Amino acid sequence: MRRYRLLLSIELSHEYYEAGRPRGLQLMPSDETAAFLDRHGVIVKPLGDRLALVIEEGALAGLWQERLQGTHPRQLRFRLRAALPELLLCTDTAALPQRLAPDGASAGSLVPVASLAAVVSLRRDPGLLVEIDLPLVTADIADPAQWAQVPERTYRVSLPARRTVWKYLLLGDWPAPAIRLVDLQGEVQFGEPEQELLPDGAAAWAIRSLSAIRLQEQGRQRFQLRTGSELAERVLVQRLPVAAPSGLRYESVRDVPTAVSEIFINR
Repeated sequence: MRRYRLLLSIELSHEYYEAGRPRGLQLMPSDETAAFLDRHGVIVKPLGDRLALVIEEGALAGLWQERLQGTHPRQLRFRLRAALPELLLCTDTAALPQRLAPDGASAGSLVPVASLAAVVSLRRDPGLLVEIDLPLVTADIADPAQWAQVPERTYRVSLPARRTVWKYLLLGDWPAPAIRLVDLQGEVQFGEPEQELLPDGAAAWAIRSLSAIRLQEQGRQRFQLRTGSELAERVLVQRLPVAAPSGLRYESVRDVPTAVSEIFINR
């Protein structure tokens, strides 16, 4: 009876999604790594937010024989891509390194690795988020008997959500400029309303957050639109909608190109 074991796995999470469970991420080995794994009968199993490599125990000896690539430890390369356009909008791609690799021999979270080759490959493939290099055999393993006894290695990749200035655009008849936007949780401050002309010629009142806010699939923010003085205020909108990835735009804020999320409110 054949016996199989888990060689390693890579777990994915994303700040934008509820409970961190991402959708639309595609993690697969590079062509070279895929050919190597296939030659040794390693099964590559995508499992939602996790990728697992499974091998028959009898094939471990063959893998051990090829633990080196020339004079260097063999690396397995994986490519993490955005299969949904939404992912490129809600991910802070500027904060992503070109390549990730383990920090030492132990499994766990991966750390950035600078690489010119990775920069070039990313420019050629705009859907590629990051490349991941993992050792076939970690440096602390001395012989095949020890390798056969080590527990499975689990590596974790956490993607950061994009942070943007939230810009509420009020269309229609509003009692401006005597309106203000309030965060009921007291975490975010907003600027004064400013008149703005939209590309289609329509006039709107724009209110921007004074700091960047993290995009979330199910935002917990409680922003409220009010009018009047602090002693005699009236609520115009009890709870404003939160920003969506599709509202991403870029504009100059104090002469600095800034990611802005536009949110339209009609009246």
